[in-house]
Amino acid sequence: MAANPPQLAELYDRYGHLVFRRAVMFLGSEAEAEDACQEVFIKAMRSLDGFRGESAVSTWLYRITTNHCLNLLRSRKRQKRCLEREKQQVDFQAGLPQEQLEEIRQLLPSFDRRTQQAVWAYFVDEMKQSEVAEALGISVPTVRKVLERFVRKARRRLEGDAVHD
Repeated sequence: MAANPPQLAELYDRYGHLVFRRAVMFLGSEAEAEDACQEVFIKAMRSLDGFRGESAVSTWLYRITTNHCLNLLRSRKRQKRCLEREKQQVDFQAGLPQEQLEEIRQLLPSFDRRTQQAVWAYFVDEMKQSEVAEALGISVPTVRKVLERFVRKARRRLEGDAVHD
């Protein structure tokens, strides 16, 4: 006859500090470790019936903690790569000083409605490209292309006006 599995509160009281310390070791942040600790115990609760007692409870919890923290670190690494890719793309706002925004507003009427909406949402409302895409019902790559085309044409027009001054 198998022994009754330990209850969650009992597990937390007995091993919570160990799980927390291990999570801090992996994640380097107490705040993140607190969140991870809660998630580890939720996972433990869900798989408590599957715990057969073939290893120590602490070993089982360490394995769950390790796997969870490694998944968080992988996710963090993926997010960092995505952010780096975004930074490598054209940073439209950095290319347009504040004083030119008024000039750009004057240029907007000469562009199609979708371009006007995308430019206004991105530059004036300071929405992210993903938010602009969602608001307009188009893809992020399409937003990027619309903004790139606008910036290219706006720069040409602004440079042309500067030559005529």
